[in-house]
Amino acid sequence: MLVKDLKKSVKYIFHKYVWLKEILIVLISIIIIFGAVYAYCGVWPPLVVVESSSMQHSSHAYVYGVINAGDMVFVKKVTVPSSIQTYVDGEHTGFKSYGEFGNVIIYHKNDENFTTPIIHRAIVYLIWNRSEGGFDIPSLMNIPYGSSWRSSSGDNYNNITRWLTLYNIGWKNVTVNISLSGLRHHNGYITMGDNNYVNGNGIYDQEGLIDYYGRLVQQVEISWIVGIATGYIPWLGSLKLLVDGNYQYVPYNTWYYLGGIIAGIFIITTFIDYGLPVLNKKLKKKIKSK
Repeated sequence: MLVKDLKKSVKYIFHKYVWLKEILIVLISIIIIFGAVYAYCGVWPPLVVVESSSMQHSSHAYVYGVINAGDMVFVKKVTVPSSIQTYVDGEHTGFKSYGEFGNVIIYHKNDENFTTPIIHRAIVYLIWNRSEGGFDIPSLMNIPYGSSWRSSSGDNYNNITRWLTLYNIGWKNVTVNISLSGLRHHNGYITMGDNNYVNGNGIYDQEGLIDYYGRLVQQVEISWIVGIATGYIPWLGSLKLLVDGNYQYVPYNTWYYLGGIIAGIFIITTFIDYGLPVLNKKLKKKIKSK
């Protein structure tokens, strides 16, 4: 008896308050979608909003297929270096993401997990050679010495102690001069934003970024990495940046695309709410007249 009464009450509520049923359907759908995304990504939140223009391939316009300010990027958890391909790796294997070789990683500067993470490309992986006092970079063996890289150790990719230079990096074909002597003695990634360059020289994070305490960012250890970027939702994160007052880096044409989306949603919902009932009435009249 109680079950029947409960069913009747639920039916009555949903019949009287149709909007409540619609809200529940939307909420359940959102929970299912985000649950599936979390199961795939393995991190929470599984999305990050890009706040700066450091990964853009244009100084002012939105470019499809790369990461722009205002995009929402999916983040997939990684725990071992073998899950990440650097730019140097990609030059050999051909692997690309977001318009260039290698993976884009999301990481905390110097493991400061209380600060906003950085989303930049992994350029090259350094392995600290404890016995010799330099860095081993085995990925260099797969790309030509001279035209692609040079170092203070010549064409030897093991135990490089002072400097490494990489040529023709990224969409601007910049030169990246990496100073190894000031780095901490641990394994890690040299990282850089695709759009971070001055006069043909790439500005990598370990020479141009500081952490919360004003210290230079070091090569990124695997434990500092939140995940790799994998897919994105364009434009929608710009609304968050607009609310936060942090929208100065959003490409100008993003607002046109967002306006088109909002207008499209308004037109579709208006048609469903008002246009469909009118069409149904007309169809019913035609059927009756026949």
